Amino acid sequence: MKNSGLRIGELTRRLTLVIMVMLSAPTFAQTFADSLISVLKKNNLTETEAFLTNSKHMNIRPVLYRQILDNYFEYSFEARTSPGYKICFLSVGDKIIYAKILSAKKKKFEEQDTADVKFFYKNYTAFFETKIKPDDFFVDTVQYGRGCGFAGVDPPLRKKLKTLIAANNTKELGKWLQSPLTEKQLYAVEGFMELEKKGYKISPFQKKLIDFIKTKKGKVRTCDGCIYSDKEISKIFEGKD
Repeated sequence: MKNSGLRIGELTRRLTLVIMVMLSAPTFAQTFADSLISVLKKNNLTETEAFLTNSKHMNIRPVLYRQILDNYFEYSFEARTSPGYKICFLSVGDKIIYAKILSAKKKKFEEQDTADVKFFYKNYTAFFETKIKPDDFFVDTVQYGRGCGFAGVDPPLRKKLKTLIAANNTKELGKWLQSPLTEKQLYAVEGFMELEKKGYKISPFQKKLIDFIKTKKGKVRTCDGCIYSDKEISKIFEGKD
């Protein structure tokens, strides 16, 4: 009976410790989120990146980094805390002009420099000749590739691309070139390259967008068979002209 009492006591102590650890997790996540919000409110890219890549934040994973236009870039990070967070921001130079933090797909924080964001919209519209909004960015569920996964299935946009090429649908491919989604832009570039081989004459506007997209800085999410990776955008069409 004495040993049984000791075992129960030890079990109770361990259970109490587990509960304390579980209760402390949200507190850590909340502290992290509060600190991050304070940093984001300074609108400084260098300081924000330093905070997110600090070695003590082992549970932070970079997800997206890519050029949008000229000196404009989009970023997103994933915080594997409890609860988890998705951190997204747009920058120009060393200034963050738009930022948001999502938790369970709900916005926990959102802030923007209205004047700078409007100027960004204006520049994007002038170059791509289409309108955008912040939620058009930070998409991390699309891959550029073919025959992906163990079963070798083409991504949905690859399947759609084949249909567009077969139908010579340059109007829809043109919209893809204008898309804020880099993966979609790359599929469009590939589509126009294929159609050009068949005799299609690319317009000056289309060529301008294609030339820019092919040399964008940053990385794109790719898949090839069972290999999923991030690849430099500028290397996607290297040697394929």
